[in-house]
Amino acid sequence: MRFEKGDYFGGDKTTFSGSIGKRFSNHLTLYGSANQNIIAMPNQKEFTANVYGLTAEGALNRKWFGKAIIQYDNFSEQLQLYCRINWIHTPGSDLFIVLNKRYKMTDDKKELMQNTQVIKLTYLIQI
Repeated sequence: MRFEKGDYFGGDKTTFSGSIGKRFSNHLTLYGSANQNIIAMPNQKEFTANVYGLTAEGALNRKWFGKAIIQYDNFSEQLQLYCRINWIHTPGSDLFIVLNKRYKMTDDKKELMQNTQVIKLTYLIQI
């Protein structure tokens, strides 16, 4: 649990946050988080933004592992899904596959706002 209070672009921000997790084995860890930001700006109405997240980290072995994150923000009403797979094909060299989707959530539907796929290959050359 964490509490913070301070200035925010000429206004005030109060943050309450916390997380809880469980390591099930050397191969799987799950954790969730909640973050509440109460923001008060001069001459404007105070508003609250809540961010909730769930993260899973897994490893098949020392060469293959990944991470998946689901996050929801009530202020922007957006749901974000993120998945990264990492393969260490040789020491110092990796292949990353990243998938990222962002949805605008309304009462009656979800609208895809962003859909990104990235593949990145690194290779270490020693001279």
